[in-house]
Amino acid sequence: MSRLNPHLLVIPLAAGIGFGIASLDPEKFNGRMFEPESGTNPKLTERLAQNDAVVAYKDYLVRELVAGRTTLTEVADEFLRVNAEQPAVLETVLRSYPGSNDREKSAHNVIAFARGRCLTETEAAEVTSRLSSEFAVTFGHRRPT
Repeated sequence: MSRLNPHLLVIPLAAGIGFGIASLDPEKFNGRMFEPESGTNPKLTERLAQNDAVVAYKDYLVRELVAGRTTLTEVADEFLRVNAEQPAVLETVLRSYPGSNDREKSAHNVIAFARGRCLTETEAAEVTSRLSSEFAVTFGHRRPT
């Protein structure tokens, strides 16, 4: 009984791989467009730039809030507006923070964002205390800790 030489299977396998590579459009991979020079997805690059811009804008808003040039309510409303541009982000924020309405939930998000931008624990405690007082005046009750 003769056996098929396994080395003979290498030829069709190599040919199949070669044809697959030859027919591969280098600008497409899994249906997504890539820039051949950089190997990046322009849509992803654009989205990341938009996300960076949103974070930079929120950083600016929080710096203004911490400096006392804006109110918690003003920044919470602006966070809501900006988050609404990305429905999945807005949904996550509204699901993640407590509150009786969207503005209150957004205020919790702003306070958390502000705490995350503080350089020291002392600074974070001072900012949280001041914003918690403003929260109580605005919403008529203390923030849960």
